[in-house]
Amino acid sequence: MIGTNSSAFVSFSNAIKAVKHLILRTGYQEEFKDLDMVQCWAMLMSPESVFEGIFHLVRILFNYSKHELKVMLRQAETYVRHPDLRHKTIGMVFFSELLFHPEICQFFVIQDILQVLKEWMTQPYPLIQTFSVRGLGNLIQHPFEKNILEPLLMPVLNCACHEQKTVAKEAIRTLHFLLRNLDIKTHAVKAVNLIPLLLKHFHDDDIELRNTSITIFGMLLKGLKELRNSNMAENILNSLIPLLIQLSNDRTKEVSRKTLDSCVSFMNWGGFPSNLFDYEMYTSLHSMYSNICYVVMNKCKQNLPAMLDQMLGFLRSRNSSHREAAALLIGCCAQYMQPEVMTSKQMKEVFLGLQDLQGDSEASVAQAAADSMQEIFRQCGHLIKPGLVSSQLPSKGIRRISETKQ
Repeated sequence: MIGTNSSAFVSFSNAIKAVKHLILRTGYQEEFKDLDMVQCWAMLMSPESVFEGIFHLVRILFNYSKHELKVMLRQAETYVRHPDLRHKTIGMVFFSELLFHPEICQFFVIQDILQVLKEWMTQPYPLIQTFSVRGLGNLIQHPFEKNILEPLLMPVLNCACHEQKTVAKEAIRTLHFLLRNLDIKTHAVKAVNLIPLLLKHFHDDDIELRNTSITIFGMLLKGLKELRNSNMAENILNSLIPLLIQLSNDRTKEVSRKTLDSCVSFMNWGGFPSNLFDYEMYTSLHSMYSNICYVVMNKCKQNLPAMLDQMLGFLRSRNSSHREAAALLIGCCAQYMQPEVMTSKQMKEVFLGLQDLQGDSEASVAQAAADSMQEIFRQCGHLIKPGLVSSQLPSKGIRRISETKQ
């Protein structure tokens, strides 16, 4: 929205000055102070944060007085209908953020607003789609008859599958609100195709996207209990390691615990203690993973190779808690790494992955890798070729381990 040349920048700067002057002249003194406090004007001057600046502007401007709210929404809708895409985009930003204010429900017919949002979710403009989905997320927070939301489910699901992450993230956030207000048993089946995409977000760097994706997956499982087929079973098995990894993170462990419980319930696995994933009852990550692996491997031992591939992927994560958790999980699975389950190639990858991690800059990660390496040697050293062993562990020692295991 902000031009790259100096004249465009000056024009935009002058426009912001005019907005500031207008706000002060019309008596919005408290609002102006609040906008200053959140650095709204600086945000508006930066291409990276201009939309965030508009969000603050629209929300704060009507914090104390709703007098112009109705007129502003009508003006925003006029801009949404403008043929120029730039005008259209700014109009949708204002339109969607004005829906944050609950008074909107008193001024307008909700179905009319929903129709506008639905229309623009299906347009081939990613920014327009993002803001229309965001607007729906804002509107859902207000009290009104939620059964009228049903026609919006498929457009939101389509946006959640969008190739552009900004559109998908906003849609997944709104989908969470939407599913909470619809009958999950009736509508979960419509979201089945979204599940593989949700699983990919379980280790995303964006923690909000990660949390919301995990939560939605758990919600869908509760609504899909009648859909027990091979695809659903595969999805659940693919979700276990990412969810177990998230138990190590303070910001994701609670939603992960609930979703793991939903996985067990969906699969109808007997013999699982009801508190197996209750992280608060364990004294350490190692004791938690040790108990969990013992129970899970009794059900899923044949899936260990695929699970190990996932653990190895997490060893390379930029998140240190994920690297530590993956190293601990590998050590806890060592006793199940038998020749009939493991290939020599995968055993080599496990060894090299843990060996590399022992030099990690995070002391807790390096220690977890070293402890797991010792457990690997103790449980399945006979599967490790002596030539792989580093100078830290002489090959003679490995040969002795191999001899005792044979």
